[in-house]
Amino acid sequence: MKWALAFLFLLLWSSALAFTPTPELLEGIEYYFQEEFTQAEAVFLNLIQANTLNPVGYYFLALTYQAEMLDLESDFKEDEFKAAIEKSIRLSLRLLKENDKNKLAFLTLGNSYGNWALQQARWGSWFSAFRLGLRAKNNWEKAIEIDSNFYEAYAGLGNYFYWKSVFTKRFRWLPFVKDKRSQGIKMLELAAQNSEISKDFALSSLMWVNLKEKNYKEALDLAFYFQSKYPQAKFPLWAEGFIYYEKFDWRNAISAFERLLERLKETQPTNYYNLIEVEFRMANCYFNLGKLKDARLLGEKIMTYPLDKKTKDRQKEKIKRTKELLEKISKMKR
Repeated sequence: MKWALAFLFLLLWSSALAFTPTPELLEGIEYYFQEEFTQAEAVFLNLIQANTLNPVGYYFLALTYQAEMLDLESDFKEDEFKAAIEKSIRLSLRLLKENDKNKLAFLTLGNSYGNWALQQARWGSWFSAFRLGLRAKNNWEKAIEIDSNFYEAYAGLGNYFYWKSVFTKRFRWLPFVKDKRSQGIKMLELAAQNSEISKDFALSSLMWVNLKEKNYKEALDLAFYFQSKYPQAKFPLWAEGFIYYEKFDWRNAISAFERLLERLKETQPTNYYNLIEVEFRMANCYFNLGKLKDARLLGEKIMTYPLDKKTKDRQKEKIKRTKELLEKISKMKR
């Protein structure tokens, strides 16, 4: 699901273990947000070549691989991601052996564990995801213990508190399971307002948090902000479409999804997983507006896609609901 990108946009590295970001790092981050992943990879590989003992290049390279996999809903760079994230962790630990008060090393270590936790969750390894997420939290907290005004670490920790509370809601009756959503949101807001280079990373997470909290205006404002700043990126279009869809604003949802669909056709025309994600929702929008012909045409289109087994399994619920929608339309026309 595209909200998972929220985690990626939060788990960042501030700079090459120096708090002033280099032009090269900022260039790589720009490519990353614009979803120009090949260019981003090249920048981060250059950072690695410039200093092979610095975790920053490895971390951001892993982050880019992960974003590519999320964008395409594929695990095609799983091995590359794992190698880069493990290298980032090893080098961060090495720096902490040299100086156990290095807040930036704690940050990159926490971020690396956080990204690995997300990947484990995508693979269905929930125990590993929980364990790695806890390691991420501990390292972010250590960075803040060293410097309470280190807002780069507030970003990751706020993200952790919010989404952990969301996913453990059903266990909240247990005394040791706390609802820390408000605390997480406050930390994200602090990071957005005060961090050196984490503003957009924190704001992107707040966009999805506001959607989850049904604060639709705030979420939309952020989606439009990102569309303006990163016009080539698809993630703000995903967000806009989801926001209007959850608001039952069918016309505006269709408009957003149409723009997203055009972008998908340009960049990944045979990615049937993503096409189904968009067209299924569009079909439902048309149905709810009484535009049965448009709904039927999209539903029939979905049913013609030549899906491989993995995509068919992952989208089996939407395929089932598409069949039900087509049956409902057929009965209404009788």
